[in-house]
Amino acid sequence: MSHFIAGYLARQAGRAAPQVLVVYILPWLVLLGGGTMLTIGLLNVRAAHASGSWPQTVGVVMSAVPEVSDHPELYVLSRSGTTIYGTRLNYIYRVAGREYTGNRVRFGEISTNTPDRSLRILQEYPPGKRVKVHYNPKSPTEAVLEPGTEAQTYILPVIGGLLTLLGLATVIGLPIAARAMAR
Repeated sequence: MSHFIAGYLARQAGRAAPQVLVVYILPWLVLLGGGTMLTIGLLNVRAAHASGSWPQTVGVVMSAVPEVSDHPELYVLSRSGTTIYGTRLNYIYRVAGREYTGNRVRFGEISTNTPDRSLRILQEYPPGKRVKVHYNPKSPTEAVLEPGTEAQTYILPVIGGLLTLLGLATVIGLPIAARAMAR
């Protein structure tokens, strides 16, 4: 492997550094990032679907805390605001006499730039409230309060799939285009 990399770098030594970065390195990073997002997203979707048939137990919400963070770097992406709202929720539940702690409300839960979802969770799950906890019978540490899927469950795998396709296209296409332009 190191001979391959050394040979590759030696062949590229005559090229300008930005061209090497854009044509040969950046596409692989996009492909790797997209593939990772796609894999994690698909695992999340699978677990979300399975959670609909998981057994239930009773749990108690221990804490529900709003999370608000400012992200000025997101202003470029969204003119509607750079404040991100989320909720940190913790609950305890028992399975077969053993106590577990959970923090997942729903699979695919994401923070957003509006407080609506966070406020709903805070109102619906105040500390001390008894809740139905759906747990994975094969791994009781995996639990969720709202089983199943909703639209946001698919956001990560869709974005990951698009980035994977973009990464594949650029890994294949950019070197071909660079060689054609060099002639």
